Amino acid sequence: KSISELAVAMLLREAGRLKEAESVTKRFLRKSKNDIRGTLLLGQVLAEQNRINEATKLLAKALTKSPENEKLRLQYARLLTEINRQEAINQFELLNLTNPESPEIKYLLALLYIDQNLTNLAQPLLHQLIGSKRFSDDALFHLGVISENLGDSDGALVHYTKVRSGKHFLTAVSRAAVILLDKNGVQGARDYLAKTRLTVPKQVIALYEMEASLLVSKELKTQAFDLLTAALNRYPNDQTLLYARAMIAEEQGDFSRAEEDLRTIIAQDAKNAMAMNALGYTMVLHTQ
Repeated sequence: KSISELAVAMLLREAGRLKEAESVTKRFLRKSKNDIRGTLLLGQVLAEQNRINEATKLLAKALTKSPENEKLRLQYARLLTEINRQEAINQFELLNLTNPESPEIKYLLALLYIDQNLTNLAQPLLHQLIGSKRFSDDALFHLGVISENLGDSDGALVHYTKVRSGKHFLTAVSRAAVILLDKNGVQGARDYLAKTRLTVPKQVIALYEMEASLLVSKELKTQAFDLLTAALNRYPNDQTLLYARAMIAEEQGDFSRAEEDLRTIIAQDAKNAMAMNALGYTMVLHTQ
């Protein structure tokens, strides 16, 4: 019966019925005080109600009885990142000592070190993660940021250009392009972006847009327009490319081109607010 109560509490939590989940979990714990599963679930439910202090006190008390329990300590450490970063570091350092092979713990500890400007401690952990399937790209990105902040643009470039996927990919490419722009001029940055489009085809549209933005920033709007036109020849009717070209056309005073591209977007997506807004604005500027 107690196990079934725990299962019910888990289902209630997943359904977003947190108060009910809390009540059932507490009832379960009154019958099974030493069951870590109930404590972990209650801590989670409290945290999801933004009752972080209550959750951390609960887990801290449980850790005094079961200091060796890694699941308890990991949940406790995660919650501490929201209210006490230094103590969170202490807990993750303990976890890293007892779990030296865990890439997740290394990465979370490295992020905390970065947050506290302890980059000298973060770097060795990030280097250890370069071979990790899950965290390699994130580690390379943060190593690039650290190198760039230290004034080592060559080192930053090495790390940024090795990022091949993940949430930091486009930012890494953008930073690498800026560094190459400074070192080798516009053509150096363009060559890098063109090569990246070939090797990371899933991001090709975003990379075209990035190159166009770079050209516009250097007042090379005609080249940006030509680049987007070439891209649209390969990916006709892509809304991102059409919108980017329309904005450049409008800046160059080519209202008919801008209007055509924006109307093409609206024909595909009649509720595209951004395209409708841009079309209305350009009509105000260029027509009666």
